[in-house]
Amino acid sequence: PASILPVVVFPQCFMPKSIMDAGVLIKKTIVFFLLVLKGKGRYSFLMTSVTLVFFSLLPFLAWFFYCLIHKHAVMLHLPGFFGAALIAAAFSVAARFVLEPFAVFFPPAVLPLFIALAVTAIPEEATKLLAVIPFSRSGPGRSPLPERALLARAVCISLAFSSLENIFFAAKFPGSLPLRFGTAVPLHASLAVFSACWLSGRLNRGRFAPGFRMLVAAICLHALYALGFELRPIFAGLSVFTATVAFIGAVVLWNTCGDDDGQRS
Repeated sequence: PASILPVVVFPQCFMPKSIMDAGVLIKKTIVFFLLVLKGKGRYSFLMTSVTLVFFSLLPFLAWFFYCLIHKHAVMLHLPGFFGAALIAAAFSVAARFVLEPFAVFFPPAVLPLFIALAVTAIPEEATKLLAVIPFSRSGPGRSPLPERALLARAVCISLAFSSLENIFFAAKFPGSLPLRFGTAVPLHASLAVFSACWLSGRLNRGRFAPGFRMLVAAICLHALYALGFELRPIFAGLSVFTATVAFIGAVVLWNTCGDDDGQRS
């Protein structure tokens, strides 16, 4: 019966015996949640809320599954990545509360730029980058990860970060999820590639690695994206354009970064 489906599905989802089992269980869980949404009148508010949370987390879970397949992570990293993203989100929110009162010192013409850059882009990119650092080394000697493995983990943590944002927006503005899936989620994932390129250069080539421009690019692209929404509806297209540029840039960086053995592609 439908009433016992959650009891049957969820306990098994957390203990897959293999990657193939995990894929099958994820597929069954998605189908179940789609059925909940389709017939949501028959389900409780709690079940509908769990469904929205699941779809908010779906990009993070899908990319983590990719990391498992390509051996960029193991199952034990799942709570670690999500916990790091949760801490990053908490610190970025705290930074917003600290910085927003300074908005009164800026004229209206400059205020959107201050909000986009100082309140949104810098705190979020900084906290996400700091969240990646504990997972940037491996092995008994704590040697730096190969470049692509580091990028993959950074994307995973950024997707967890954006998933937490999705949960907030799903609760407050349920209709905003399609827009976030189309712009904010790929933006966070793309900018993680930029900042992780800087981190990889910092770990492997010294303090003043040439990749510093990647970190600056991540902050500037994030600020442009946020600025578009600050100036909406007239400049809302700027956000979509920025997310597209960031995604294309991330694909190029991913395809030209070092492979899993640290060699350049």
